[in-house]
Formats: sequence, C-alpha cells, structure tokens
Amino acid sequence: MHAALHALHRYPCHAATCCLLYVPLWRTLEQFFKKLEEEMAEVAMERHGHAKQLVVW
Repeated sequence: MHAALHALHRYPCHAATCCLLYVPLWRTLEQFFKKLEEEMAEVAMERHGHAKQLVVW
C-alpha cells in the first residue's frame, strides 16, 4: 500500500485520474448503502416494532 501511495505522490496526474474515477463510485456506493440501511430499518419497524442498526464491518 505504501508503494501505491508513493506512486500517487510522485505522479500527481495519476492521483487526479484516480480521484476522477473512484470518487463518484465511492459516492454512489455510499448512497446505495445509506438507502439500503433506511429500507432495512423500515422493514425492521414493520416486523419487530423497532429498527435494528445495521452493523458495517
């Protein structure tokens, strides 16, 4: 991992490309899991009368 970070520091254009490619993906995944957690809470409320917290590892 250290070598990868060093390469990004050494070649800033690679870091910029990495950000352009992966930041939108990370945001999309974050939104997906947030919506999933909300839907799971709704299902838990209907089934059990209380929401269960989603544990993320």
